[in-house]
Amino acid sequence: ASYDKSSSMAVGLSSISDNGKWIIKGNINANTEKKFGIGVGVGYQW
Repeated sequence: ASYDKSSSMAVGLSSISDNGKWIIKGNINANTEKKFGIGVGVGYQW
């Protein structure tokens, strides 16, 4: 993506447990201004 002469990129993965109850997600991102970020999420479904 780009905005005001800057560009960024993000990559993420997700997985679900064998029993289908737990979901785990993670992502990383960076932009051309040398700023970085991470995100992590965990969910439980019943």
